[in-house]
Order: sequence, then structure tokens, then C-alpha cells
Amino acid sequence: MKPCRGFTLVEILVVMVIVGLMAGMAVLAIGGDPHQQLKQEAQRIRSVLQLAADEALIQGQEYGLKLASEGYQMVQFNEELAQWTEATQEAFAAYQLPNDITLSLQSEGSKIDLTTLNKSEEEKQNKKQQELKPALLLLSSGEMTPFTLQLHSADAEHQIQLSSDGLGNIRLGGQRDN
Repeated sequence: MKPCRGFTLVEILVVMVIVGLMAGMAVLAIGGDPHQQLKQEAQRIRSVLQLAADEALIQGQEYGLKLASEGYQMVQFNEELAQWTEATQEAFAAYQLPNDITLSLQSEGSKIDLTTLNKSEEEKQNKKQQELKPALLLLSSGEMTPFTLQLHSADAEHQIQLSSDGLGNIRLGGQRDN
């Protein structure tokens, strides 16, 4: 009698698990749905803003959001130095957006050019003046600068926006696919 040749069930299952893991890693490496990625980043910004607004109320401290087209950072007003300084909480550290997402800001009825803000910041740093001027304020009274912050995908097909009426309500909405 000839011995049977072939693979055992365990060998086949091990190969299937390895192939499945590699396929999952490939999907993660390629990236996911750009609209979903925009939504996740918008939810992250919203959470940071809500946390800062809560901290401002609890601590009686003024906070601000310093924006760049490719990222953001929370700052706080230091009354002793009479200037804005980096917020010390880990949740408020500078955050770099993924390469395929950019920000644009409209505040108090006018669009703010974030690239111009960055150039003036770079010039100040060259002069050893590290002033951190926020684009949005979150005050200890519970108020904040009214704004509309748009997140755009690199292909400009997707965008999502965060907006506030200035009374502490931050809405996620305005999702649009072109």
C-alpha cells in the first residue's frame, strides 16, 4: 500500500492564517478609506478642543489652538510671562496630520491663510522670539472663537468640517464628497 501524500489540515490552516495576516498588513499599509481617515482626524481634533475647553473652565486658564496647514498644537496663556506657551498636558502636544490631509480655517467670517501664519512664526523663531500665537481661543468663561475648520484629503475629493458658534458647542459635520 502506498503512503498518502498531501498536506494535513493543520498545515493548511497555518498557511491560511499567514496569508490572512499578510493581507491585513497590506491593507493597513496602503491606507484605508480617505473619508474615514478624515472623519477620524476630525473626531480627534474635536476631542482635543473639548478637553481644552473643559480644562479652561475647571482651571480658569486660557487655552488656544495654534494651527498649521499640516498640523496643530494647543497652547496656554502664561499670566506671569504675559505670553502664550506650549500646553504641558500630553493630550495637547503638537500633532502632525497624515501627509494626505490638510487644514483650512475660517474664523469670524474670514478665511485665514495658515501658510502665512506659519511664515510669520518661522520668521519669529529665526529672531529667537518663540511666540506661540493661537488661531482659536478657548476661554475660561466657556466661550471660544467661532470657527469653521475644514479637513481636506490630498485628492480634494473629500472634506469634513468642524464648526463652533463660540459658545462651546463643537459640531462635526458638513461631510462632502466631490
